[in-house]
Amino acid sequence: MMASGSESWSSVLKRARCARFDGDDNFFYEFQGPIAHWEVQISSYIDYLSRPRKPGQQLNDDEKYLIVETRAAIRFGLCCLSCDDEAERRDLQIRLVKNHQWHFPLATLLSQESGDSKCRVFAAKLFSNIVTSNDVTATAVSRAVRLSPSADDISTTIQKKISPPPPRSADDTQEEESGLQEANWLSMLVAASRRNDREALAGGTAVLFNC
Repeated sequence: MMASGSESWSSVLKRARCARFDGDDNFFYEFQGPIAHWEVQISSYIDYLSRPRKPGQQLNDDEKYLIVETRAAIRFGLCCLSCDDEAERRDLQIRLVKNHQWHFPLATLLSQESGDSKCRVFAAKLFSNIVTSNDVTATAVSRAVRLSPSADDISTTIQKKISPPPPRSADDTQEEESGLQEANWLSMLVAASRRNDREALAGGTAVLFNC
């Protein structure tokens, strides 16, 4: 998924870094196209996480490209908030939450136990940066994301764990279960802990602290 038109996220990230280095005063207006398309890239990656995979299955070229571009998209988000001007950063934080709702795909991504570790770490840092030192975004995010899984989601998880596996032949390679964990604070911390992603766990904890 391209950032806008035919430009890749890797290219957008490079341009954004140069703009920040040069102190571009019109950063938001120059990059409002990629900012608006950002959620599409993250949603494509989340959709990839929901697909069943066989144990040990190697990534194909399309999957590798999706992961590389998702990393670049999230790092672009980090670059957006790397400005020194406090007023500009605060305004952009509010735009990303109120207008573009970046917190929803970030929370969903971080609630999954599967996925690329670098995407998780970058996403945790970006999630934290969106709410840091901003009471408006911190309040909005804390109200938007559930504290724990819903009763239906818990019931589904328990049912999967207690149900006997389907019969399989000796040469059958069973696919891992598909589906997504709904976005919630508890799942974000549990997912990072189970994967031993210390940076992601620290980022998730920082988000809660700022909220």
